[in-house]
Amino acid sequence: MFFAAGLCIVMQHVRLPVIVTTLTHYGWIMVSGDNPIFYFILNASLRKEVLDRVRKTMGKSSNKVIKVTPVPTK
Repeated sequence: MFFAAGLCIVMQHVRLPVIVTTLTHYGWIMVSGDNPIFYFILNASLRKEVLDRVRKTMGKSSNKVIKVTPVPTK
């Protein structure tokens, strides 16, 4: 989407209407942000590794007690 990249450059030098700026940002996010989703969907080994790590993380207890001792002040 060359259009989003070109408008991002133009926005640095020219004030554009808010709707154009908003649509440009959404376009940039769509161009930059959809690749990991496709990699995750199409790459079976990546999908397995990510899901294994999520399952491992979800299986651990997050109710850990941490003892904090106050620092004495003068």
